[in-house]
Amino acid sequence: MRIIFVCLITVCLVIGCAGKNASAGANGVSQSTISIQDFEENEWKLIEVHIAGRDSQYRRDAQIEDGNFFTFRFNQSVISGVGAPNRFSGPATVSGENNSIKIGLLRSTLMAALFEPEHLKEHDFYTYLQNTYEMALVSNNLVFNSKTEDGRDVKLVFNR
Repeated sequence: MRIIFVCLITVCLVIGCAGKNASAGANGVSQSTISIQDFEENEWKLIEVHIAGRDSQYRRDAQIEDGNFFTFRFNQSVISGVGAPNRFSGPATVSGENNSIKIGLLRSTLMAALFEPEHLKEHDFYTYLQNTYEMALVSNNLVFNSKTEDGRDVKLVFNR
């Protein structure tokens, strides 16, 4: 009887560990399925950008003016926010099952920029948003996986 109990516990542990490893992302960080409630109706501010696995040197805290730029909100099927300095909006579709997101063509106002943050141009920010295909919640940050115009990988890291 004791041998059966030990075998049963061992099998449960093996199955539990296998399931845990299967949910780990490519970077080894455990990622769970994201529900719209996890990020809807919050204002998210861009804090970091990584292009082709390299830090682009964009840092929100390193900016001279920590203004209201490079932000977004998601409400039902619309994404909207502020570039630098223009406001934008467009359609967005989220699938929580595989953490995919599709952002359609963004429309924006046409104000001239008096200040544009270093290391990230507004046009590039819009391109990265429109090319986003996947998202993940990692340590209270929302990470969008995207592509540049020439196909390099981009990670946009947002925080509330």
